[in-house]
Amino acid sequence: MAKDEIPIAFSCVGEDDFPGMNKINVEVTDDIIIAGYPKGFHDKFNKFPIVKTGIISSRWLSPFQGEHKFLIDAKLFPGSSGSIVMSKPTNSVIDNGSIFVSENKQFSFLGIFSGEPLQISDPIEMDEIIITTKKSFNVGFVWYFYLIPEIINDGVSIS
Repeated sequence: MAKDEIPIAFSCVGEDDFPGMNKINVEVTDDIIIAGYPKGFHDKFNKFPIVKTGIISSRWLSPFQGEHKFLIDAKLFPGSSGSIVMSKPTNSVIDNGSIFVSENKQFSFLGIFSGEPLQISDPIEMDEIIITTKKSFNVGFVWYFYLIPEIINDGVSIS
């Protein structure tokens, strides 16, 4: 490494962080965090993402509306699609009545945020203007974690 180079710590999420690969159990109403760079917004000095909180708001591991996604209850910034969603990191986990304590916080990678459903009104035409309204439910779609290796390895696209 050259004298003027600064080493960068690198960390990523892998299959070891998937639910079921660790002691983190996941279910509806569990606390989650969402980390990303909505429309490029971030701490420009430190390069850290924006982190928001929420809960899982639909049945876990059950396809929502027949698709491989689930709902979260979180008010996110526009442009948050692509943000990672994970269980809230914790030092202690209860598994089969036993408490496990870790020096490092543990989490499960749950998926990738993909926007929010909107209810769009029928268009109202007024001369040359067409008006529609959009209503948000303050919930968002998250594509399940298990799709990621398939997308990376096979180049599968989700429409």
